[in-house]
Amino acid sequence: MTAEEFYAMIEGNYALIQGRKWDDTKVKRFVKLFLMDESYTQLQAALEAGDVEAAFNAAHTLKGVCANIAFAKLQASASAVTEALRAKNLEQAIELNPQVKEDYAQHMEFIKLFVEE
Repeated sequence: MTAEEFYAMIEGNYALIQGRKWDDTKVKRFVKLFLMDESYTQLQAALEAGDVEAAFNAAHTLKGVCANIAFAKLQASASAVTEALRAKNLEQAIELNPQVKEDYAQHMEFIKLFVEE
């Protein structure tokens, strides 16, 4: 699978990657680093605990990581949760979280296919 095919599958921003002149090898390197990022796990734990500040920090980090590697769909859902938490609205963040979970699971599925080739 090429980087372009991968970004199509995850509804990412491949044009941004092209603009950075990243080849498939470099994309795979950064995508593998995403697998080590703990912000998603931290977000889920903080939401479960009702810790708005920790949840905000984790959601904001996840949003930023996704922006850096052009994961547009996951960035958008993480951004929605981030903004709810910025407003200290834990209930709304929890309501928006299923989309983050769905997007993250989809990304992880395709990431595994992409990096294992």
